[in-house]
Amino acid sequence: MNGLNRRQMLLGGAAAGLAAGALPVVARSQAAKPTRLVIVRAGGGWDPTFCFEPRYSDGNVDGPDVDETGAVGDEEEIRSFGGVELMANDFKRPSVTQFFENWMSRTAILNGIWTGSIAHEPATIRMLTGTADTRNADFGAIVGATYGNALPLGYVDISGYAFTGPLAASSGQLGFNAQIRNLVDAVPSYSAPGLLAAEGVEYPMYLAPDQQQIRDFTLARSERYRQLPGRGLGSNGVHLDDLVASLDRAARFKGEAVGILSAIDPATGLPMLDIGRSPSLTDSTTLAAELLHANLCTAVLLDSKQAFDTHSSNVQQHECYERLFYGLNALMDNLAAYDLVESTMVVVVSEMTRTPRLNDESGKDHWAHATVMAVGGGVAGGRKYGGYNELIESLPVDYATGEPDPATGSTQPLLKYDNLVAGFIEGMGIDSQEWLPNVTPFTAFHA
Repeated sequence: MNGLNRRQMLLGGAAAGLAAGALPVVARSQAAKPTRLVIVRAGGGWDPTFCFEPRYSDGNVDGPDVDETGAVGDEEEIRSFGGVELMANDFKRPSVTQFFENWMSRTAILNGIWTGSIAHEPATIRMLTGTADTRNADFGAIVGATYGNALPLGYVDISGYAFTGPLAASSGQLGFNAQIRNLVDAVPSYSAPGLLAAEGVEYPMYLAPDQQQIRDFTLARSERYRQLPGRGLGSNGVHLDDLVASLDRAARFKGEAVGILSAIDPATGLPMLDIGRSPSLTDSTTLAAELLHANLCTAVLLDSKQAFDTHSSNVQQHECYERLFYGLNALMDNLAAYDLVESTMVVVVSEMTRTPRLNDESGKDHWAHATVMAVGGGVAGGRKYGGYNELIESLPVDYATGEPDPATGSTQPLLKYDNLVAGFIEGMGIDSQEWLPNVTPFTAFHA
């Protein structure tokens, strides 16, 4: 493929490559890289003092100890997990303890990531795409397009927060209200959720004959456009190819995904996938593991369903952490049950953290410094990388070792959002320069 890098190949010949099912050439190191990815979004901005950056309250920081109730066992403790110090409270956050007791050796904690934004959407875009532009693909879409070429889908979004950019043809958004059930096993209608259910409101659905008519019409229309002067050339031709490829992928996914529904919970009729119901993170992790195990995709984006944006009542962080890590325990157990831990990198990302001090409403506000977890395949676990100063601000980092440099006037760079995303792309065995040119990937956490 003279004159084309891999990014150009995916963008310029996406449909041809996807339809043919040929796997692309991937830059590989001698160490085996994971080929599957699960991203878990912990949206809103978690407070790192509750776990990753353990701090008791002092003149600079209000730590989680301010919430201690005096109940037996309700005590914050800086505890060592395999030599890594984290904040623990088994009374309020037992699932956090369970997770790190089981998985600390496979977990890298990346502290002190500079996000460059204190607004949720811009920060989320940066932490997922490594850019400030929603037209760019996030690293899940890149992994999906790279390793999922021959599969029904490369990247599956169950959260609603994916940025697929030019790789949309190899990605699928299943919805975050269990829409997958009707996509795979269509029924004539489904009951409206919430208050409308009591009124007997039903939503009609497209069944197979309708879907076939829509497909035939779309294919015929795209072919008519292709025959118009200049319409089938250049980027127009690519878009038409992508449209056809996406229809083919959708049909394949529907055909091959039927088995995973009964595999999840045949005894109870899949209440976790009742359409219109928002599945918990635990439910979603079961679905994610089934999708990966069945080779229906290679990358999945999940949402924690927790509201970490605690501008008032920062005490809610305890429950958010507990529910998040309860789901993460389920995710790792599901991956382990299918022997997928070695081949799957799990990334847990929150777009920002919280201010070090409480505000007048006992909450904490947005802070442009982030923490991310990487677990499983391709990860040099059992330690922290990067760090914070006494005000929970990002410290410069030695990119070779991952050690923070607190020295005044340090010449080391900050660990920024683009370096982080480039590091995840490289960690999956993909050349990050094709997607984030001139960005130095942070690779210290690679196994």
